[in-house]
Amino acid sequence: MNHTDKIPPELSKIGKEKPFKVPEDYFENFSVRLSDRIHEKRSPEFTGRLIPVLKPFLAIAAVAVIVLIAVRIFVNQPGKEDMGNLKGDDLAFSISDNIYYYSEEAIIDAVYPPVESSVSEEHLTDEEIIEYLINEDISINDILNPI
Repeated sequence: MNHTDKIPPELSKIGKEKPFKVPEDYFENFSVRLSDRIHEKRSPEFTGRLIPVLKPFLAIAAVAVIVLIAVRIFVNQPGKEDMGNLKGDDLAFSISDNIYYYSEEAIIDAVYPPVESSVSEEHLTDEEIIEYLINEDISINDILNPI
């Protein structure tokens, strides 16, 4: 029984030449090249050592920034009560800086605060209303054609 009987015919067609070649003078210059590479000064690579060390700290800092932004957006939203004490330019700057936080009603109430009357509207008689209009010099044209 010959060992070549077990070799498939496809493999026996392959030649016996070596598929890999070594460059000429590779081994003659190998020791010189190796010694040069060992003794050459390399600059320390800080990025290779620094990034793995800083990675956890950068992740913690990113999470902290995201939490602070979320708190600012969702918890610390300015509201109607923030505008209540502001007047003039301060009110205008507050509205322009935070326009998306305020509702239309809050802005109107801040710019035109409701006038508090000492007399309740439910208890006014027609005579009291007419007397008020006469005393304030309000004409019928002002009533029919408001600004």
